[in-house]
Amino acid sequence: MDLGALVAHAPVLGAMREDLTRFGWQVEDFARFVARLGWDELRPVIPTDRIHLFAAKDDRFFRPDVVRAMWRRWGKPKIRWYPGSHMGFLTHLPDAIGRLRRFVDALDLG
Repeated sequence: MDLGALVAHAPVLGAMREDLTRFGWQVEDFARFVARLGWDELRPVIPTDRIHLFAAKDDRFFRPDVVRAMWRRWGKPKIRWYPGSHMGFLTHLPDAIGRLRRFVDALDLG
């Protein structure tokens, strides 16, 4: 997820933006802070074949370019793209849960 975009645009984080401003931070400062933490460089600790990503093609908070970069960094695990935005993904939740169930059931956990 693009934490900088989330803090900058998510309606539910308005109070957080106000707090950051009160403490002297701008949205750009937060984005730089997240970058310094190495958020975008995180790697999974489980094998790629045990990862299944789900993403929305027009998501502003889990932006497709950020998801694609993570997907490549993570060794190109299985991914399913859905039409729509962050909240528009909800209409595809039954399909995503079904796919996830089948994915988990097919894993060799032994």
